[in-house]
Amino acid sequence: MTFYAYNIAIKGPSQAEIASCFEAQGEIGVVTPQENGVAIFSSGNCLMKDRIEQYARLMSQQFDCPVLAMHNYDDSVLWYQLIADGEILDEYDSCPSYLDFSGREKLPNASQGGNAPLLCKTWGVNSDWVPLLDGILRESKGADREIPDFETEIRNLLQGVAEPTPTSHHEASHFALAFQTLPATMQEEFTPKFIDACIEAGVGDQAPLTALRFGFQTERERHAALSAVLGLPLTVVSLCGLEERDFIPEGSVLRRGERISQD
Repeated sequence: MTFYAYNIAIKGPSQAEIASCFEAQGEIGVVTPQENGVAIFSSGNCLMKDRIEQYARLMSQQFDCPVLAMHNYDDSVLWYQLIADGEILDEYDSCPSYLDFSGREKLPNASQGGNAPLLCKTWGVNSDWVPLLDGILRESKGADREIPDFETEIRNLLQGVAEPTPTSHHEASHFALAFQTLPATMQEEFTPKFIDACIEAGVGDQAPLTALRFGFQTERERHAALSAVLGLPLTVVSLCGLEERDFIPEGSVLRRGERISQD
């Protein structure tokens, strides 16, 4: 399944202020209503990394605020830039080798960048979430992990057979292990947010439950987990310019003040 999401999360300025700034630049795009102090901007030009970086730098300088420019490319790579005061503080790529089709560049399969303590501090997130955020960034998708037969698990559970370990004998899940070490109160806070974000991203409500035990199977799950920790609006995992109107939330503003409403 082809899937893309590309947008900028802007923390601080109001929806009207952001829309006015992009209007002055002549940019046609959409600005979502503010949630938890964060609004999301997207346009067709955000698909290009040089342009989305340009917009993110502009916003951070104009409003003296932190900005996250993000791409979920084909549900295969999650990329972001954390920008403040017009400068890139952190850049993350979950799979640098994805577009190295020839293998000539010998790019790593493991993620690059991603500074969890810096991201939490810059975004105003409690440092208690750093271990989970680091697990999200370091997680490798579990193509070689054994995902259990849940019917068998339920039958074993009813028969009193011990529940299996969270991961198989293959590579352990950084994300699942980090989640399991959280205090119960933090697990209870994170889980519903993660599920809601996964539903918004289109992977359903069962995928996050599996991910919490066995790790991510898609980049949409990673994106959803990241947004849940940072308290980002759900739209961040699905918004991609103006092409997919179903992904644009009610109350969003387009250039020249056109307001989106759902019939």
